[in-house]
Amino acid sequence: MKYLITFIALCTLTACTSIKFNANFEGQNWDVVLIAPIDGNTHSYVTDQYIHELATRGPIKFITPRQVMSTIEHLALQEQYNKDPILAMEQVAKHLNANGFIVSDVFVKEDNVLQESYLSHVSIRTIVYSANNVNVVSSSFFERQSYIVSEQPLLGRVTKDTIEELELIFSKLNPNFSLEKNWFGF
Repeated sequence: MKYLITFIALCTLTACTSIKFNANFEGQNWDVVLIAPIDGNTHSYVTDQYIHELATRGPIKFITPRQVMSTIEHLALQEQYNKDPILAMEQVAKHLNANGFIVSDVFVKEDNVLQESYLSHVSIRTIVYSANNVNVVSSSFFERQSYIVSEQPLLGRVTKDTIEELELIFSKLNPNFSLEKNWFGF
C-alpha cells in the first residue's frame, strides 16, 4: 500500500522548468512590451492571464494581442505574420515604440493511457525579444504532466508558473516593476 501511494504521488504531477536571461539587457528600464497573439481558444487563456497579471503592475505598459493584431492589419503585415511572426512583431514593436515583445507557444495534449486513465501534458515556451535587434532577451520553458489533473487545470498551473517567471524577467528589465502584489491581488 505504501508503494502504491508513493507511485500515485509521483505520477500525479511532474514538472519541469527552465528560464534563461541575457544579462546584457538587465536594468534597461523597458516601458512598453507587446504580447503576440496565440491561435486557439485554449491558448488565448494564456495571453489573457498574462494581461491580467502583468498589465496591472508598475511602469511597464503591455500591449494586448488584440491591439497587436489590429496594428498588424493596419500595417498590412498579415501575410508576413503568417510566414515569419518574429519579423512582423519586430515591425509592429518599432511602429508602437515598444522595447520588446513576448512570443509564446502553447502545447496541450490529453492521451488515453489506460482504459479510464488519461495523461495530460501542457507546456508553454515563452521568448522575450528585443525590438531593436530581435535578440532573445529571455527564454522560459515550463511543462507539466499529470495522470490525475485534466488539461484545463493543468494549463492554469503552467500559466501561473510561466507568469511568475515573466515577473522575474520584467523585474530585471525594469527595476521599478513590482514583484509584490498588494492586498487586493494587484
